[in-house]
Amino acid sequence: EKQKLLEIKSRWSKSKFFYLDSHHDKICSLAMNKETFLSASKDTTCKVWSKCGEVQHTLGDHTSSVTGAFVLGNRICTTSYDCKLRMWDTKTGKLEFSQYLFSPITCAVIFDKTVLIGTDGGKIKLYCTEALAVKWESVGHSETVSSLALDEKTAISASAVPDLCVWKILENCVSKVPVKIPVTRTVRCMIIHNDKTLLWGRRCEYQKSMISNQRVLIKLKNHDSDHGSTDSMVIFENQYLVSSSYNLDSGSSSLNFRSLKDHSYIFTVKCPVYGPITCLSCDTSSDSADSLQLLCGGSELGVIK
Repeated sequence: EKQKLLEIKSRWSKSKFFYLDSHHDKICSLAMNKETFLSASKDTTCKVWSKCGEVQHTLGDHTSSVTGAFVLGNRICTTSYDCKLRMWDTKTGKLEFSQYLFSPITCAVIFDKTVLIGTDGGKIKLYCTEALAVKWESVGHSETVSSLALDEKTAISASAVPDLCVWKILENCVSKVPVKIPVTRTVRCMIIHNDKTLLWGRRCEYQKSMISNQRVLIKLKNHDSDHGSTDSMVIFENQYLVSSSYNLDSGSSSLNFRSLKDHSYIFTVKCPVYGPITCLSCDTSSDSADSLQLLCGGSELGVIK
């Protein structure tokens, strides 16, 4: 275990951070597979990139912020504040399907072929990309949905109130689980790992990344100052939790690596980014040193490689 930690520290110490000339507004969502990656932005576009950093297609038929982007085999799925979910051909960038969902989409996450959608009015929707239809929806919150997490059996939604809802996904229905988790600030990001651990970041005066494991709440320090923000997280190589840290005083950003096994702190990578890192995505196609790649989205699109 110690040898593995030394190896990944060595790899990241040699990594390089560079920007891609991408969008005209903030980046809302990122996605990556072994062949390509996506960046979705408030400028109403989603861009399809090659792994060498060249734009292959600009998907520009949305009329408001693109809040989610996902690769589904030979298709790309995008969601937008214009209330629409769209499907595109990955190779040609041609629009294949568009559906109006009646509510501005503020955030979206995907698991397998199911997209969990959060809306401006507090509604939650489960969308099946095979049937091209909403298979369940419910009003979960009284305010805008700010963050989502999804796996095979569980959906979690958070709003700007703030509050948190846990939903159990059954074969023929979805039921709300009466779980009380103390939330005092707007939840910015969440991850479900191994069906047991919920991780989320929140913004507050004394910022900490939080873990709820079997309803036991553990606070983990995520910043080197008393004023910070955690706006995004990602699981890297299925071994590490990477969380962004934004210093509200200096405007600097960094990425903190922790062990998924025991949540212990490992190391920090400083990022030459001004402003918060609002979304993260990583290459999960291989665990070789050649595949080391992490995308950082915010006011700019950054690549660590």
